[in-house]
Amino acid sequence: MKRIPLLIFFLAMVVCGIGVHIAIQKGWYPVAIVNGKLVGASRFEQTSTSIFHYYTQAGQFFGASEEDVNKVNRHEVRRVTLDKLVENELLLNKFQEIKKADFDERVMDRIATLEQENPDLENAVQELYGVPLNQFKTFVLIPQAREEIVAGEAFETQDAYLAWLAETRKNAKIYILDPVLTWNGEQIVFRK
Repeated sequence: MKRIPLLIFFLAMVVCGIGVHIAIQKGWYPVAIVNGKLVGASRFEQTSTSIFHYYTQAGQFFGASEEDVNKVNRHEVRRVTLDKLVENELLLNKFQEIKKADFDERVMDRIATLEQENPDLENAVQELYGVPLNQFKTFVLIPQAREEIVAGEAFETQDAYLAWLAETRKNAKIYILDPVLTWNGEQIVFRK
């Protein structure tokens, strides 16, 4: 009789272990927490990989030597990428704070205009970044359009926007869960 609760406990632990393993494999865990909102590892890895791919492709396109292309530091790309993802979360908060009824529509209009003006955009994104256009929209174009709208709508000058962003970065509660990177109160830096 005493073995049944022990067996149930053991099976529960096995199921939990399998669940954690699957979550880690899929990137379903946070790499950063920005004012209580999670930045997922999957998004971080996909974005940093596509940016690294861009630097490699751009270097080859512009005739850089293989040695120069190999000098692109993958850790620095990851640092800059995570810093931008943190900034995107801070901007998303401001975007939602001042959001007007047509903001989402304006974001999508900017992207649609970009696609109309650049009929080869899908091929270029795939070639340069190594990701499909929809993923590129989610990780790059939509946050960039939001940033442009927030900067233009909420602030009279670019300097006012940059001052707000610097102050917001200082006051934000940011926790970095990456073993190599940390937050110094203003930006992502390497751990010492």
